[in-house]
Amino acid sequence: MNSNTHTHSLNKRILAGFLFTLILLLPAASSLAAGHRSNRYNSSSQTQSTQKQPTQNQSDIMYVNTPSKNSLNLRDCPDVLARVICSYPYGTAVTVLQRGVSWHKVQIGDCVGYMVANLLSKENPNKPAPAPVQPTPKPQPKQQPQPKQQPKTQPQPQPKPQHASAYAVVNVRPGQVLNLRATPSRASAVLGQYPRGTSVAIYEKIGNWYRVSVCGRNGYMYADYLSIAKGTPTSNYKTVVNYNGGSYVNLRSNAGMHYPVLRRVNVGILVTVVSTGDYWTKVKYDGTTGFINNNFLK
Repeated sequence: MNSNTHTHSLNKRILAGFLFTLILLLPAASSLAAGHRSNRYNSSSQTQSTQKQPTQNQSDIMYVNTPSKNSLNLRDCPDVLARVICSYPYGTAVTVLQRGVSWHKVQIGDCVGYMVANLLSKENPNKPAPAPVQPTPKPQPKQQPQPKQQPKTQPQPQPKPQHASAYAVVNVRPGQVLNLRATPSRASAVLGQYPRGTSVAIYEKIGNWYRVSVCGRNGYMYADYLSIAKGTPTSNYKTVVNYNGGSYVNLRSNAGMHYPVLRRVNVGILVTVVSTGDYWTKVKYDGTTGFINNNFLK
């Protein structure tokens, strides 16, 4: 009986020690679980805060990159049947004003219109390949300096005139274009192509060529396809402009916004002034007489 009592007392002491140890460990386990939940919350918050935000499209430079290295048309609206403002050769740089799925709105010089999106690229196709790295030359022994020879005096070229001496319009057949070339030669590079009626500023004549400026670009055009405008631009002729960014203006049947539109006149075209009013000017263009608001003429 005494042995059983002693054993029962010993078991009570062992059980009491085990419960005391368990009570001591419970706060640590609870703290560890709370910390684990806190780490998961902080990790999730950090992941959400570091997600990249979408960036807005910005205007950038792209290049004409047609598969056959042909010229690309600039049109007055995003449609393959729209009027061609002018054509630009392979590799021409354009400023993208607005991106679309099939068409981009672009600007080249003073001309604004639309080009097919998949025929433009960010990389310049005419960009030359990087030059190979040349090995570092070995140092040469120093030589005695030679007396410098005076360079021969070369004749200075005459400065080209800065103001147009005359104005003309492109006079090719309907549907055709006239090339603007880099030099007065049929073999030189084509800088642009311009349809019938485009206004051209003439600076000088070189043989059968004129040095001209058209749509903000300088080059040479063959003289036989330009018709010299009679009189001065300030008196008998004015150029169509559109400060709102459009590629054309409306030629109306009378002086007022409510009158019917006879036809569209592309920006850059030279029109003949018939008479000038306070708000509207009566003009003649390609056989059609009508009225254009004074804000779209200069």
